Amino acid sequence: MRHFAFIIVALSLAALACVTVLPPRPALEWDESPENIVIEAYIVGGMTPTNYHQNYIPEVRVFGGGRIVWVEWNNAQRTVLEGHLTKDEVRAVLEEFSSAGFFGWENFYEPEGIIYDAPTSTLRVNLLSISKSVSEYVEGAPAQYDVLWARVASGAGAVGAPYQPTTGYLVATPLNGTGMIITHSWPDEATGLTLSEVTAGRYVQGEALTAAWRIINENQYAVVESDGAQYFISLQIPGISYQTPP
Repeated sequence: MRHFAFIIVALSLAALACVTVLPPRPALEWDESPENIVIEAYIVGGMTPTNYHQNYIPEVRVFGGGRIVWVEWNNAQRTVLEGHLTKDEVRAVLEEFSSAGFFGWENFYEPEGIIYDAPTSTLRVNLLSISKSVSEYVEGAPAQYDVLWARVASGAGAVGAPYQPTTGYLVATPLNGTGMIITHSWPDEATGLTLSEVTAGRYVQGEALTAAWRIINENQYAVVESDGAQYFISLQIPGISYQTPP
């Protein structure tokens, strides 16, 4: 009898050993409102100047209605593109995340050794049933992390056109004669605005917005001359920039 019981226990343990723990597969339903962010990828932290973070736009954002905004880089020059995905296309991208096991991954990955002052990348998905973020500091995430990142950060197959904001929050930080090399001149007359008028921050449109958007996309570390003084500038776009303007 004891021999029979031993066989039963052994078979049970063998069966348990064969069980594969599957990652969660949540329902791929999301808030379809135009301002809701369904998928995003961004990089923050590390030894970068403050004005870089103030000007930073996530590598990609997919919104509830299918709008997608992503960034392409050519050295220091940034191009922000906008396109549209159908509901089926958004669902297909989410299915790729789910099939890769994304919803069962750890929230944070890092190397075994100590590495200082590196940036952290994050993939985030917001569904009706779950919000899931996976971040990687240098290395350690599953191999599919890079695959998913490349998929969405390239526009996820959408046809892109240059994005042009309609409003933005402009801040100019005086450099007070630091002797830095001027990279851009602010069009004081064309905009009807000198940068001394926006040191406390101000929403701008029209020519001022166009000028600031062009300068920041050309060089986020631009040293801008206006009315004989030098400034760093930052421009934050509501709903698009990583930092939310006031």
